Amino acid sequence: MTRTTTTTVPPALEELVRSAGHERASITPLAGDVGRRRYFRIRLGDNRSAIGVVYPDEEEDSRRRWVAAHERLRPIVRVPSLLADDGRGNQIVEDLGIDDLASTLAATPQRRERWLARAAEAAASIAAVPDLGINPAFDAALFRRELELAREAVFDLWLRAPLSSSERAAHDAWADALVAEILEHPSALCHRDFHANNLFASSEDEVGVIDFQDLRRGPDSYDLASLLWERTTLAWMNFMKVMKSKIGRPVSRPAFSSGAVAFTACTTAGA
Repeated sequence: MTRTTTTTVPPALEELVRSAGHERASITPLAGDVGRRRYFRIRLGDNRSAIGVVYPDEEEDSRRRWVAAHERLRPIVRVPSLLADDGRGNQIVEDLGIDDLASTLAATPQRRERWLARAAEAAASIAAVPDLGINPAFDAALFRRELELAREAVFDLWLRAPLSSSERAAHDAWADALVAEILEHPSALCHRDFHANNLFASSEDEVGVIDFQDLRRGPDSYDLASLLWERTTLAWMNFMKVMKSKIGRPVSRPAFSSGAVAFTACTTAGA
């Protein structure tokens, strides 16, 4: 995932900060994610901090879905408070901290199992929430797109050995059969991007959750598979060691990051 940093602060965000009563706040750009949203850390006058989020016009639906999902999840799991929203693509949300769960796991390996258990509890809490239809449920087309990401990540990007026509036909037949099996799996509400970079360890021994705008109904093991087989978690690291011993060279994590999680989530859901 490529992260970029925008150095200019949008005037509309500055206006929202002032209207929220923070005349002396300082605003610093942060690295963004793969989407088009822009992020800023806002240092308030009382030494607290908040996060400014700026949605471009084409991401208005994403903002709407975030607000709807936030309202649904807020009584159930730890999510950042929405401090201000001007309805024009600018938000101020609670800052859950600099260190995400991935950083916490790396810094305190002795607490890895404890925090992964807390994260699994958060996933279970989300799964118990009735689906309000904020996003369409997982369907065959979406699963196939995820398996295509896995195919591209593994064969094209990592192995650098694209499938031949006959191999591609065999892969596609397997993928179609797997999707049909997955669609018969028990379903529940899924965060959809439940990994350690979207989770934060809090001092209250609970896990905070961000980036939940893609909340939708899907296989009940989808989020758990994403958590346990993501590149920063224990199961993934063990898998890397096994793969290295089998193929005789290190596995390239960046090439696997999105596709392999999708692949693992789908295959675990169909197990």
